[in-house]
Amino acid sequence: ATPADETVGNDQTASIDAAYLSHMTNKLQARSNDDGKDYVLYARVNKANQTKLAYCVADKWAGLTDKRIIGPVKTVSPE
Repeated sequence: ATPADETVGNDQTASIDAAYLSHMTNKLQARSNDDGKDYVLYARVNKANQTKLAYCVADKWAGLTDKRIIGPVKTVSPE
């Protein structure tokens, strides 16, 4: 699959595989539906210098101290 450029926070772009983005969005949607919380899906760079997706509860986003964050990709809310 071909990576797609996703616009993330601070007007940066990150190359994220569309299937990977879809998988993580679906996974996070299920979690959000189960616990009723909003989540932020964000792009980050791991130690191998690969772009990966991670998430946190939306109300903790502002205080997140992950130094490898590229930026937020989307917010997922319960359906």
